[in-house]
Amino acid sequence: MASTDEFLAFAHELADLARTAIRPLFRAHDAIEVKSGKGSRLQLVTDADRAAEAKMRDAIGRRFPGHGVVGEEYGPDNPDAEHTWILDPIDGTKAFVAGLPVFGTLVGLLEAGHPTIGIIDQAITGERMWGAPQGAWLNGDQVATSRPANPERMIVAMTEPDMIRTASGRAAFQRLADQALFVRYGTDCWGYAMLAAGHIDVVVESDIQPWDVLPGTAIIAAAGGTASAWDGRLPGSNGTVLAAGDPALHAAIVNHFPDTDA
Repeated sequence: MASTDEFLAFAHELADLARTAIRPLFRAHDAIEVKSGKGSRLQLVTDADRAAEAKMRDAIGRRFPGHGVVGEEYGPDNPDAEHTWILDPIDGTKAFVAGLPVFGTLVGLLEAGHPTIGIIDQAITGERMWGAPQGAWLNGDQVATSRPANPERMIVAMTEPDMIRTASGRAAFQRLADQALFVRYGTDCWGYAMLAAGHIDVVVESDIQPWDVLPGTAIIAAAGGTASAWDGRLPGSNGTVLAAGDPALHAAIVNHFPDTDA
């Protein structure tokens, strides 16, 4: 069986492959397909999404044919395998379509259902964040989460302000926002990355899929933080996530949220 170092090196190879598919198509005005929804529920897909995921899946199939794959564009393949790769070729497709280099490619590895390796890669700027059991790094520099001494200095992140569906969920988030220094929206995967790097203290999201969150939460855990669904289970398991750089802060916040946003 491959070692953690070998799996991490392969995850970097997958992110490199995704870059080769994405870079030529950035700001290329290619066709955009609307998969579903409107507003914050709008789901888009581009040729770059499909090409990047196809390259990564092909590489996994050749190197580790017994491994599972769960990806945004092509669905699950053997998802209950002992080792399962989680792929989101472009997290932040709206940013990609708008020509803004604030999207990311997500690569993660689940071992026995537990996220152990994660990568967040920006194909245009070259920024890369990764985490594994031995720690977390941003562009080669090891990083760690923050421990805010004063809750009034918290920086909170969320991708879209209306992604929370229920009145109870919105009320819980508003209570948190009222305590914070400020809330930053529009972060997509980089909210998780910057939480791991100690620049953001809390990320709250809803209406998400496992591929949106599991790679990022592997990095957060490697950097010393904690992430879960609102009910305390695996992040994204019921479409929600609450992550904090300080495990004690996470424990204090999570009980103020409803178990679900359904």
